[in-house]
Amino acid sequence: MEFCPVCKSEITAETETCTACNAKIENYGENNWVMIGSVEDKISSDYAEETLKSYNIPVVVISNSGFFGTAGLALNPFHGSSQGMFEISVPDEFIEEAVGILDMILSSSWVKKDK
Repeated sequence: MEFCPVCKSEITAETETCTACNAKIENYGENNWVMIGSVEDKISSDYAEETLKSYNIPVVVISNSGFFGTAGLALNPFHGSSQGMFEISVPDEFIEEAVGILDMILSSSWVKKDK
């Protein structure tokens, strides 16, 4: 299953433009996206996502906290408190740049994934 990097709508592998938001879909493939780290709150995840996009870095933020949609429905997480609730993923060719940006803007507010 693939998702639009802008609006998170489900798309097919052949999609060139998202039918929900009209974003141009660049074909980075399904296998080269890497989860680089996580944050615990929605504000930090939104800030990380918007900042990476401003640097033209494709990014997908997936919630594992039970948070749904942009309005949000916060449910109790099913994981330990040391793991962030929002996972940040980028294509592998952007890992180094994205990690540097997130270190700069979020510093200790995000948890970088161990290699």
